[in-house]
Amino acid sequence: MRPLWLCRACGAEWPCAPARLALVARFGQDRVSLAVYLAVLMDRAYDDKAALNPAPGPDVAELYRRFLGWIRSATSRHLVLDVDRSRRNANADSTPPGTDPPDSSHEAPPHQAPFPAPPHREGA
Repeated sequence: MRPLWLCRACGAEWPCAPARLALVARFGQDRVSLAVYLAVLMDRAYDDKAALNPAPGPDVAELYRRFLGWIRSATSRHLVLDVDRSRRNANADSTPPGTDPPDSSHEAPPHQAPFPAPPHREGA
């Protein structure tokens, strides 16, 4: 839920564990695109949190840990291979949950917001 950036499905800080797995599934080994996407969302989260509590403001180190600090370890070769294997078995037309940030809209599925993740480029 924005502006707190909590997952509507589980109430944990977004990106929660299921959202992280879904993001890795969506972006695969393209860590750069994943990092850019999450950096943009981290900036939005900073703005939302700063509007709620302007002094002293959001903890930038905490936001970095939540949004970007996990990417290197989560996109390790083993996890990516497991996710890639499961992606081949899944319906290619379905969008994995968790690839979008939380929103207050009740139309979005759990772990997801109404605006889509950027398209993933194969082979990038």
